[in-house]
Amino acid sequence: MEEKKTKSQKIYDLLRDLQIILPGIGALYAALAAAWKWDYSEPVVATCAALAVFLGLILKVKSKRYFDDKIILPKEIPPEIIETWED
Repeated sequence: MEEKKTKSQKIYDLLRDLQIILPGIGALYAALAAAWKWDYSEPVVATCAALAVFLGLILKVKSKRYFDDKIILPKEIPPEIIETWED
């Protein structure tokens, strides 16, 4: 059974998808602008790149905060796990 996503999770997923898609949009516009002699190719590509980098930064910080709050480390490592490391 799939867990329902919170509003915060939906926004995170949307921003992550946008961050992945933006460089492709910039590359597509650059290629089409060169082929069809469209204006403003450099500002459009620079804007897409800047937004993608900025979203990446925001998402990394948000992800780190989320996982720092969620990770629970055992007080001691079980012996059977240590044995697998020694092999």
